[in-house]
Amino acid sequence: DPLASRPRPSYGACEFSKTDLKTGMTTLKPGVYCGGVFVSGDAVVDLEPGEYIFNGPLVVKDKATLRGDDVGLFMTGAAGVIKFMNDATIDLNGRESGAMSGLLIFDDPLQKGSMRAHIVSASNARNLTGTIYIPNANFVVEPSALVAQDSAYTAIVAKRLIVQGGPTLVLNTNYSDTSVPVPDGIKSAAAIHLVD
Repeated sequence: DPLASRPRPSYGACEFSKTDLKTGMTTLKPGVYCGGVFVSGDAVVDLEPGEYIFNGPLVVKDKATLRGDDVGLFMTGAAGVIKFMNDATIDLNGRESGAMSGLLIFDDPLQKGSMRAHIVSASNARNLTGTIYIPNANFVVEPSALVAQDSAYTAIVAKRLIVQGGPTLVLNTNYSDTSVPVPDGIKSAAAIHLVD
């Protein structure tokens, strides 16, 4: 685990409770979101730059859109997992500085369980620039998903990477094409590493 020494971000009590967005355009602010964030229908959600703590699931489905630059998503709690589904559009660039610099998704290392999984089955999750760090969870890419092909780079550190049923997962290494830094221990001369 090249990022084992990376500390968890510090955060306080819940600031937002069960956010359910089904239509229109909404801008979310960094903070602590409890009870889940559910984006569905044709809702378009913009994330302001900063760190987002999700103590509950982050679900984006139907034809909804989730986008943001310079954002870090920290997933914690038993239900704190990502589910990008259906025809959702995902366009995210990870943190450029701060405690989560270089990270896009950070799964709380204190959360363990063989069934813990972050699932991407969305048909338009083309930009996930940064590092997906989920050392004790599975990263599952399901049929019909189109994942990360437009990202400058995507690095994945996971307990298991499960690609099933014919999706497309692209791990680019165009590090100089983004202001999202590559965490120490990730960047190398080789394009892709698969390590057991």
